[in-house]
Amino acid sequence: MKEYASAPPKFAVAPPMDWTVAARLLGTEEEKLTAEEKARRERARVTLKGFTPNDVPYKFEAGTPAIAEAVGLGAAVDFLDGLGMPAVHAHEAGITEYALERLSEVPGLKVYGPPASERGGVASFSMAEAHPHDVAQILDSHGIAVRAGHHCAMPIHEKLGLPASTRASFYVYTTRQEIDRLIDGLYKVKHIFA
Repeated sequence: MKEYASAPPKFAVAPPMDWTVAARLLGTEEEKLTAEEKARRERARVTLKGFTPNDVPYKFEAGTPAIAEAVGLGAAVDFLDGLGMPAVHAHEAGITEYALERLSEVPGLKVYGPPASERGGVASFSMAEAHPHDVAQILDSHGIAVRAGHHCAMPIHEKLGLPASTRASFYVYTTRQEIDRLIDGLYKVKHIFA
């Protein structure tokens, strides 16, 4: 599979629309609501002591619909469809395996989780020398984006006795050169905290 030097495009072109959808483009969503739609949405009551939700499905539709996000999702689906999902999976599996191999070379770094064949494109790790937030900040200063924290998995961090972990994520646009930059950055962290 082709390795991409950058992420897929962050813009999208809307597909052909019928006139009702196109009509909503010329004003705020609130201005375009019919009286019936407004009545349904206004049934919810909010006070300092509690709230009364609307009926289903309207109680799940508060605010302006995520129109731009829906169009962007369509572009993302088209992008992935053009690559082919078997190729996407193969690239993610290969780049994750490469990342785990390279991470294992860094002394004092511990990777958490299963082997590459049993995980998606993520690697959570900790370094003996530095707190995960320090690792993330130093890597960020070198143009390398990772996350630090609990990653919505506080129970496993508690079980492992970790205050947090650092997480690197990989996907179809991740290259081996970017993994190599991550490893170089981790050696810079080690140098700073040596």
